[in-house]
Amino acid sequence: MPDMNPTSLQHLIYLVTGGVALIVVAATYFLLRSRLGLVLASIRDNEVSARSSGTKVTSARRLVFLIAAAGTGAAGAVLALSQTYLQTGNEFNLQWAAEMLFVSMIGGLGTIEGPILGCIIFFALQQSLAQQGAWYLIIFGSVAVAVAIWQPRGLWGAFRDRFHIELLPVGHWIGDRKSETIDHRSMLERLNLKHPKKPSD
Repeated sequence: MPDMNPTSLQHLIYLVTGGVALIVVAATYFLLRSRLGLVLASIRDNEVSARSSGTKVTSARRLVFLIAAAGTGAAGAVLALSQTYLQTGNEFNLQWAAEMLFVSMIGGLGTIEGPILGCIIFFALQQSLAQQGAWYLIIFGSVAVAVAIWQPRGLWGAFRDRFHIELLPVGHWIGDRKSETIDHRSMLERLNLKHPKKPSD
């Protein structure tokens, strides 16, 4: 790539970044729709119940850790490709972690669409408030607090509940009822109703 002109290099970086983002989103979607996704949902809701039902919690966590490491490694490769030099103290400092939390919080936790929407809002605010100095951080914090108080499920969660639209559903079907999708928590509640616990002596 040293022989490439800056315009071609930027175009290549843009294509690679878009491709990596698309692959990560698709992999996350199919992972959550798979049997492993159901296992992860059961671990999230109640780890003790998941272990008692025979779920291999440690193996599932190890596998997800490896998948997440591959995704973050790909993101780091794109970052290294787009910059001439890197300083880990500057690139991955506390502010970077806070920005990721901000993106997830305002977009909506527990969804795929939420962080995507959060990224769009974050970069829109960042570009429009870049000249405001310290007010930039104050406004970011105010938006995060407001969303946490009045929309704890995030903006995408509020939009989904209002209009019943879900672009990337990660729920699972129950039986033959193909006209209805339910999330993992609802599914576990229905299973508990079908198989109530026996009273202990």
